[in-house]
Amino acid sequence: IFSTMQLRWNHDSLDQAQVPTKGILSKSSFNYYFESPGSTGKFAQAETRTFGFSPISDRKIFFGFAGGATTFGKTSPPLQQFTLGGPFRLGGYSVDEFRGSNSANGGLGLLYNPKFIPTFLGGKTYLGAWYEGGSVFERLDDARYRQSVSGGVIVETPLGPIFVGGSVNENGRGKMYFSFGRFI
Repeated sequence: IFSTMQLRWNHDSLDQAQVPTKGILSKSSFNYYFESPGSTGKFAQAETRTFGFSPISDRKIFFGFAGGATTFGKTSPPLQQFTLGGPFRLGGYSVDEFRGSNSANGGLGLLYNPKFIPTFLGGKTYLGAWYEGGSVFERLDDARYRQSVSGGVIVETPLGPIFVGGSVNENGRGKMYFSFGRFI
């Protein structure tokens, strides 16, 4: 049985839904759990995630992202643990590979719309590359920083963007990704 109170705040000033060229997307939440399976009492959690995009030329877009989450010094029950792993969340690792009561991650990247690639189905094609790093942990002293380098191709279509790419982590392990839908 769950019993919770939640406050959310979202800000979206992105200029485009598919592949933004400028603006900020920020999502923040605060949850207070009165009851939750696996917990021994009441606890609070907060989480925030922000993406920012800025054009640096007519064909290049710089972007950055950051996120953090906390259970305010308590241990999260399994269903409320924060996760990292997967695209823009340490892409060189499996989706949700790391779990814990607190997390922090961020990254920087570049999208490039080359002249030699014509528009496909009415939309632009972007080549992208980014670095991301972060950790999931119980206590900050126990945090183990992990990192990935990612890249791929994003094609805007009338039905939404298509992403094909991959990531490699600091141990040389990698993952390939394909997605259809919102880029971030």
